Amino acid sequence: MGGMSETSVLIDNKQKTNIMLMSIMGQKMKIDMNEEELKDMQSGGQGDLSGVEYKHSKDQVKEILGFKCHKVEVIIKDSNEMGMTFWVTDQLKTTAHVSNGIQTEMLEGFPMEYVISMAGQLKMTMTSTVFEKEYDDSIFNLDTTGYKEMTLKEFMDTMGSMGGGF
Repeated sequence: MGGMSETSVLIDNKQKTNIMLMSIMGQKMKIDMNEEELKDMQSGGQGDLSGVEYKHSKDQVKEILGFKCHKVEVIIKDSNEMGMTFWVTDQLKTTAHVSNGIQTEMLEGFPMEYVISMAGQLKMTMTSTVFEKEYDDSIFNLDTTGYKEMTLKEFMDTMGSMGGGF
C-alpha cells in the first residue's frame, strides 16, 4: 500500500493467542485473537480446504534475516484472482497462525516473507524485518493509545468496507 499501512503481530504460543496491531490509511486497530478464533481463521472459516494446493520449490531459495528460505506457492484452484507466494524457513518452528485459510503445517516452515496478489490490481508483500532471539520482556507492554479495539469479525467487516479483505 505504498507505505500507508503497518502491521505488528505478537504471537503467544503458550497462551495460543495473537495480538495484531494495524495502522491502515490513518486508522489504528487492535485485534485480540483467542485460540478458537485463530483455528477458525486458520481454516479460513471454511473448514474444507481441499481446493488449496501447496507447490514447494526447494531449489528456489533466498536468505531473509540470516535464515535460508525456500519458495512455496499457494494455488487456490477455483480462483484466478488470488495468488500467494511464501518464502519459508524450516529453521523456525511454531504452531502459530500465518495467514487466512493457510494451513501452517502445509508450508513446512515459518514464513519470513509472503506476497499476496489479487486480480493483477493489488500486490502486497509482507517481509520479516527483525528477528531477535534475546529480548526484554517489556516489548510486550504495548502502547495501544489511539488504537480501536475490535474483534476479528469486526476487523474483517471493516476491511471489507475498505475494499479489501483478509
